[in-house]
Amino acid sequence: MIRESTAADLDDLTVMFDSYRVFHGAQSNIEGCAKFLASRLGHGDSKIFLACVDGHPVGFAQLYSRYASLKLMRNWLLADLFILPGHRRQGLARKLVMHSLAFAHESGADALHASTDESNDASLALYRSCGFELVGGTVILFASIKG
Repeated sequence: MIRESTAADLDDLTVMFDSYRVFHGAQSNIEGCAKFLASRLGHGDSKIFLACVDGHPVGFAQLYSRYASLKLMRNWLLADLFILPGHRRQGLARKLVMHSLAFAHESGADALHASTDESNDASLALYRSCGFELVGGTVILFASIKG
C-alpha cells in the first residue's frame, strides 16, 4: 500500500531517511534527519509517500514542488526514493514512482523530474520503465504529465 506520510510517521521515516542518506555516502545523523523531516512535514514544503507492508513503512518517495516559469506551471522533483534492503525487488519502488506520477498529474503539474547517479543501472531502468526519459544525455530524468 502507498500512502502519504503524516507527523505520526516521523520515527519510522527518520530511520529510513537516515539509511537513505548513508546509502548515498552521508554520515548517519538521526537527530538531524528528524529535524529536517519534521520541518518538511510541518511546513508542507514536500510530499512524502510511504510504501507499507503489513501496515509498516518500508520505503518512501519525497517530492518537492517546483515551478516552470516559461510554462507558468508547477512541476515536481522526485528527490528521494528508498526501499529498506529487506523489501527490495518486490515492486515497491515502482509503486512509489507510479503513485508520484499520479499525484503530480492530479495536482495539475506539467512534469515530474527525477535524478539518479549515472552508475545506478537499477534506478535508471526503473525510471525508464515508468515513462521517464533522459534529458540532454545527463542523469536528469523527465516524465511529461500533460501530452
